[in-house]
Amino acid sequence: MSRTTAKCSRLVLLPAVTCMSCALVACRGIPEEHLVEVREGAFKIDVRSREFHHSGTVNVDICVTNVSDPLVPEGKPQCFFHGYDLDGLTTEWLSERVILVRFECGRVSEFSNYALVVKDLPFPAEFHAVLDETGCRSS
Repeated sequence: MSRTTAKCSRLVLLPAVTCMSCALVACRGIPEEHLVEVREGAFKIDVRSREFHHSGTVNVDICVTNVSDPLVPEGKPQCFFHGYDLDGLTTEWLSERVILVRFECGRVSEFSNYALVVKDLPFPAEFHAVLDETGCRSS
């Protein structure tokens, strides 16, 4: 292969790869997202559900944060639950530091029985999470 042919191949290949990369990023799209807040005093439970590309799979993240924080936290200490395709999901405060997560059927991919809120506090606030999975009902 001559130098000219190799150079032309690289000139054509670079824009093609760039266009393909841009197309892949654009195809990711924005997920359909729903947020439910359950407040208790100065703190709240954020239950965020997201479905990407109308796939039918709904991912759920549950975190605890300050009432004044408008964003769902992404950090591990505050987020204690990740699951998907959950039926009958409810969250509630059992006390000011104990959170109950209950669902009938679904998949849990991550669960920790505690969460910490550190932001804007002189001392970390620790929360205990309880998981109640009643199991799938067969028809």
